[in-house]
Amino acid sequence: MIHRLRARPPAGAFRFPEARHGRGELTYHDRIPVVRVAGTPEDVGEQLGALSVRPAPRLLDYPEDLLRDRFKSRLLARVLVRRAARVGGRLLAQFPDAPRRELEAMIATGLDRDRLVLGNTLYDLKNITLPQVLGCSSLIVPAARSATGAPVFGRNVDFYGLGYLHEYSLVTVRQRTPTALAYATIGFPGTVGCFSGMNEAGLALASHEVFGVPGPRRYNPCGVPFTLVYRRVLEECTRAAEVAEFLRGLERTTSTLLALCDRDGGRALEVTPDHVLDHPQDGDAITCTNHYRSPELARKKPPRNFRTGERLLTLTGLAAARGTFTPADLTATLHAVHQGDLTVQTIIFEPAALAVHVGFGSPPTTARPPVRLELKPLWDVPA
Repeated sequence: MIHRLRARPPAGAFRFPEARHGRGELTYHDRIPVVRVAGTPEDVGEQLGALSVRPAPRLLDYPEDLLRDRFKSRLLARVLVRRAARVGGRLLAQFPDAPRRELEAMIATGLDRDRLVLGNTLYDLKNITLPQVLGCSSLIVPAARSATGAPVFGRNVDFYGLGYLHEYSLVTVRQRTPTALAYATIGFPGTVGCFSGMNEAGLALASHEVFGVPGPRRYNPCGVPFTLVYRRVLEECTRAAEVAEFLRGLERTTSTLLALCDRDGGRALEVTPDHVLDHPQDGDAITCTNHYRSPELARKKPPRNFRTGERLLTLTGLAAARGTFTPADLTATLHAVHQGDLTVQTIIFEPAALAVHVGFGSPPTTARPPVRLELKPLWDVPA
């Protein structure tokens, strides 16, 4: 069993205020902030703006803070932010209808348009603007080797936290609509897309950054931002097997490695503007870090950034060595590949149980047991 901690946040640490706004509500489940939203895209955007973005103004500075930290120059960071805001702003035309309307409603609550647009498009520009700044690790264990009797899926989110990003993690829960399944995302305020999440059908996903893709198109300016593509996956797909064909039907901006798991098992896909390919695996467990392995896309030597090759070897070796995994074992395995201050979220999905174990707080988040959330009651999905 995962034991829940009730530790107080460090003195001075940010804490989302518990509040209601229209049909939206932000509450704490143990130490995990959860914002539930419902209604039209305009309703949802207003709720998110009021409950999670406006209380966290410092987070809107994160893109510029990140670039200043990486390049050690305030002037260069501002130049890059202006450039990224212009390029990212052009992607608004490719936003699907609902998230675009949500973003506009969020801005209408009194938030800065350029910074919100940049926060939702910056990582699509990584192969043309950003230094290589992000890592992540995932492990999916099949039902035959899971102590729960069903697949389990764990992932670390590794971002440069700059000493404060980890304080702003939250779970966003969206109710079912006539055109979309109910789903939950684990991320940060102001993001209308999805880096990590699971829907009411039990389909879970996690995106991984991959830099320096081969081929002529490292960036597709006519594509849909990848977090919005993965939001659509949660809104419309119910099985991991459906996702590759679904992605091939969409224009995509950039390169990612997508880990997927449903009630029956997992899959990983190598996604670029021109490819959707299976990510080769060693053994029955699925492991992902931040490089491609397919013959079409793999480099002759795996990149060394953020120890992506070393982390993959470690995960693959630990997955092969252990017989059966509990969710706690999955957290311990992810702890073996944590990246210190970079590891700002740890997430364990149980797709069959519609539950997620969420690790927030001071990095590395693998160092403490996560909190288990039952998602079905949060979605108001009938039993």
